[in-house]
Amino acid sequence: MINTLKKYFQGQNIPFLLLQVYMFVYFFQPAERYPFLQAFRLELLLTAITITAIFFYGIKIKFTKFDFIIFLFFLVMLISSIFSIWLSNSLQQIYQIFKLFMMYFFISTIISNEWQLKQFTYFFLFLLFVILWEPFFMGLQGQFAGMGEGGMRRAKGITDIASHPNTLGGIAATTLPFVFFLFRNHFKTHQKLFILFYLAMEL
Repeated sequence: MINTLKKYFQGQNIPFLLLQVYMFVYFFQPAERYPFLQAFRLELLLTAITITAIFFYGIKIKFTKFDFIIFLFFLVMLISSIFSIWLSNSLQQIYQIFKLFMMYFFISTIISNEWQLKQFTYFFLFLLFVILWEPFFMGLQGQFAGMGEGGMRRAKGITDIASHPNTLGGIAATTLPFVFFLFRNHFKTHQKLFILFYLAMEL
């Protein structure tokens, strides 16, 4: 455990550490939980720091055709927002998608070896576990349930990242390939039991 923590502060692993901090802020939404943090614009601040670290440690940036498609998508969104009836909301949605794209950009640029990929996978699943656990636990207490079609009560997340039941369901579905992979490749009984609990909580 200590050796793993030390490895985060070695050379080019520092941008990887910043990536995980960015992921934590994006998924956990600390500024929404603690309003006094909103003034710091944590995601924009971390974006600037991580980009600086990428250049400082000489990490090569390679743009793909997919990046070009995303750029065109942003361009279309910006142009269409000009004709939006609710301009402020349109710009807010563009900002949310921009933050998601920056996470994709950091992942594709920074992760360069098997150790980083494993740490990313485990940390990603941990963050989604927290997002899913909160409404699951509160749901057992009859709290944080949204109203769906036909008046049916449905679980929803605590923060905006999963504030709609469909969004929470999408997050749960996102983890399924990872959960099945981990179940096949972890052979200790307590690990399999935890993975089965994770899967049951998603369902």
